[in-house]
Amino acid sequence: MKFKLKTFVISVFILLSVAKAQERELLYFCNSKEAVLFLTVAPEFGESIKIFRSNSPGGDFSELTKDRPLTAAEDMSSAIEKIGVDYTALKKYLDAESDFEVYRNIKGNSSRAGLATLLFPGAAEAAGRAFTDKTISEGSTYTYKIVYFNGDNETASFTKTVKAVKSIVVTPAKLEGSFARGVVNLKWSFPAWEADKSNLAVQFRVYKKAIDGKFDLKNRTPILRNDASASEFSEGVSSQETMAEYYVTAVDPVGNESKPSLSVKIKTVTDEAPDKPEGVEAYAGDEKISVVWKNASENAISGFNVYRKKTLDDTPLKLNKKILPPSRPFYTDTTMSSGLTFFYYVTAVSKSGKESKLSNLTTAMYEDKKPPVLPKNLKASVAGKFIKLEWEKSTSRDLKEYIIYKGTAPGILAKSNSSSTTSFIDSGYSKKSFEAGARYYYSISAIDYSGNESERVSDIAIVFPDKEAPEPPYPFVAKIGETPVIEIKSG
Repeated sequence: MKFKLKTFVISVFILLSVAKAQERELLYFCNSKEAVLFLTVAPEFGESIKIFRSNSPGGDFSELTKDRPLTAAEDMSSAIEKIGVDYTALKKYLDAESDFEVYRNIKGNSSRAGLATLLFPGAAEAAGRAFTDKTISEGSTYTYKIVYFNGDNETASFTKTVKAVKSIVVTPAKLEGSFARGVVNLKWSFPAWEADKSNLAVQFRVYKKAIDGKFDLKNRTPILRNDASASEFSEGVSSQETMAEYYVTAVDPVGNESKPSLSVKIKTVTDEAPDKPEGVEAYAGDEKISVVWKNASENAISGFNVYRKKTLDDTPLKLNKKILPPSRPFYTDTTMSSGLTFFYYVTAVSKSGKESKLSNLTTAMYEDKKPPVLPKNLKASVAGKFIKLEWEKSTSRDLKEYIIYKGTAPGILAKSNSSSTTSFIDSGYSKKSFEAGARYYYSISAIDYSGNESERVSDIAIVFPDKEAPEPPYPFVAKIGETPVIEIKSG
């Protein structure tokens, strides 16, 4: 026996009324292939139910349950086995604390028991109150006879004549929608279950218009009918959407679906400022401070802004040039200074451009202990009376300047100057140029704003050339002496 009902997990309307404790009735659900017979009163302990059918008015009855009369599970273990994969959902639906409580509930004849067994196929089998007739012919009229037995003794019986036609399901009405905080909320009405029990829709389906113009099913979990309150559905929408259109249908226990309700169009852009982001935190890392936050409002916003202050009295400075998308609830700040505490805030921006209030304050202090990258390719050349140094820049973002080291012996160099560019003109000691033919040694390092200095590049040497003739001697004197000798004197 297969009772083709879908498993539901939400509250549903009271489908079965037991105004009279032993009022037996047959509920008949039919589609084009089969019919489901559902009994409002389950067999008691020791009872069995046989179902007979006549194919014509006044005709003979033949038994449909000849091989297997309907009986309730005799113990808790066999009931759980019959319920099968639906057991966990059924236990949750019944809000039962134990297996025994589940067993007791499905065996009873209360509205709750009837509803639970109507919704969960395994529970209907365990209670002995459902039968699927797979031998129907669409359009034919049948009379069913339901007989209750206690042992071999008949205790009750009744008949019901039906026509095997596909059920017409009532269409939901008064569909309304609203939008707030990135979430669409739908509500609709549906006629209360009537005394003739012909209005037997048990669930609703919500459809949404897609980009291609077709409507797609949105609720993966069935929405069960509840006559005690308006039926509802909610879903978050993409931050890229500006308009959404929905309609609703009703579905009976054998899958017959109503016509679509009138659709409703909902503007998914609000003039409200969004909620401020929550859980903002900042962490200092390697040459950066990372700011992260919770992204609870993703569907309601177009993005985020990140602000920073150096002191609490400062005006917040927005760090991001472009709005951060909803999928990116984090920001990396690489423009901070070492040794200072920075204050960070985050705001959310709605799709209409309205900005939330500042989030909670978070702080972080970055301490830079990493020296900058060593500069490369140091070269020296003679420029007139001077020596010119050139090199490739360091790639570190926090570079402050370069330190120039100089000496007249390899490995024995002293700090002599600094440069904020990638070149330097050395005019000699005390700006007195250089000794012709002398050898000079140079090296450089890089230093950042936190005072971290890199290693020095390898020493390079350069000989200052001797390009000028010496000065003529002075004074220069020549004279004739007392003897035939010429005396010459020079300075």
